[in-house]
Amino acid sequence: MHAWIYDLHSSTRVEAALRVDETTLFVESDQGQDAYDLASVTFSPRLGNTPRSIYLPDSRVCETQENDTIDALLKRIGRDRSSILLHFLESKIRYLLAAIAVTALFSYLFIVFALPAIAKEAAQNLPASMVYRLDASTLATLDKTLLKPSTLPQTRQDALRRYFLRYVNTAQEWPKVRILFRSGGKIGANAFALPDGSIVFTDDLIAMAKDDRELLSIFFHELGHVQKRHALQTVLQDTAFYLLLSSITGDVTTASSAFALLPTMLVESSYSRNMELEADDYAYEMMQRYHVEHKYFATIMTRLMQDTNESNTSVMRYLADHPLAQFRIDRFQKGE
Repeated sequence: MHAWIYDLHSSTRVEAALRVDETTLFVESDQGQDAYDLASVTFSPRLGNTPRSIYLPDSRVCETQENDTIDALLKRIGRDRSSILLHFLESKIRYLLAAIAVTALFSYLFIVFALPAIAKEAAQNLPASMVYRLDASTLATLDKTLLKPSTLPQTRQDALRRYFLRYVNTAQEWPKVRILFRSGGKIGANAFALPDGSIVFTDDLIAMAKDDRELLSIFFHELGHVQKRHALQTVLQDTAFYLLLSSITGDVTTASSAFALLPTMLVESSYSRNMELEADDYAYEMMQRYHVEHKYFATIMTRLMQDTNESNTSVMRYLADHPLAQFRIDRFQKGE
């Protein structure tokens, strides 16, 4: 067989002839002849008619186009039958289409069912110290991109913090709930929770509320996301998705670009329907426990939905699905 020899320590290649007997591979070139025990030689799987690599025990690599000869050799010595089977399958269009269909089905089931379950379990067990480091960089990125410093008077900020935190067990170690205020800019009237327990309110949302109990109901909703660790789960789920996508496509830039955009995605992407309903359940129970009328949540949600319909600059994540939003509004309006 004709081949080229590559030395891993050099970019040059040497032309060679390969010869095989029952147990030995002979490599002949201008540099002389070398003999290798076949058991110490590794053959790369066949991939169409691309060149085949033969890995020698002295760290050199032989490359040859004579795939059929290699297949015959492997068949004769009873090795690497899986690669022969793989080549057979990929050379038949019906098997190739079937493999694509199976891969697509598996990917769908994994992304829709397995990935959320894995992310949820990981979110519940991730060390708090790691989450705090993640959030420090996340908030810094958001402040440089989507958010600006709040223009609310400091006295108003302090009053709202005291009002909200009155309903939180501040003695708990994790998560440590923090109330932050920012000017929303293009994201408009919004509130969102970060994985470490920080809850951000935009000035636009504060201005929209006509009663602080409306803001309290939104706080309870976001606190539900914090307690269920939905934000952390979303980050883990999105990260795993892009890692899976890059492994399938072989494009590592997809994952690296996604990592850079994760802070923005955390704010602008929608929670799942189940996550929103879980956060609603938490808000409903908190309002009931502290005798806050449920109508306040329905009122602020209605106003937010109207604002979202009128302007594309207002992006309340949990109002992304309007039929679901109306169902949630009706639930709190009726107090059910």
